[in-house]
Amino acid sequence: MINNKLKKNLDNKKFVFTAETSPPDSTDKQDVLKRVSCLKNIADAVNVTDGAGAKSHLSSLVVSSILSDNGIEPVLQLTTRDRNRIAIQSDLLGGWTLQIRNILCIYGDLVSSGDQPEAKEVRDLDTLDIIKTADDFRTKQTLPSGRKIKSSPQYFIGAADTPFKIDKKFD
Repeated sequence: MINNKLKKNLDNKKFVFTAETSPPDSTDKQDVLKRVSCLKNIADAVNVTDGAGAKSHLSSLVVSSILSDNGIEPVLQLTTRDRNRIAIQSDLLGGWTLQIRNILCIYGDLVSSGDQPEAKEVRDLDTLDIIKTADDFRTKQTLPSGRKIKSSPQYFIGAADTPFKIDKKFD
């Protein structure tokens, strides 16, 4: 298994330092590295936002992979806003394959706050559903349909925001 400095340090009750980056509006890997290279060997992990501000940016999965490939431990942020359950499950499988070991499950900003307020929110799963899916991958080694996962992801799973059912009247 790939080293997971964040999990190891937290398990050992050590102080951890994490940072956050928003992916650029660019397809150049060097633009990603320019943003975060200063954090290498300083931050235990770097959280990669997923459509921060309800705006399109380079994929958080791609940015997390670039960080991992360059010796910076990423935390892949997954929001409920933009993907249905099939896409989230695929991203969970893909992220592990790309050496991403940490995920942060969050609700995500409302599209009305972004620069394309006419976009449709998906929210097929809520935050707890993403957490449960990732945990089932890890513990049951199955997809929600019951299909076995041959080599299942063993994510270090985190949550932020409101990791509980959202009352629709506040949505």
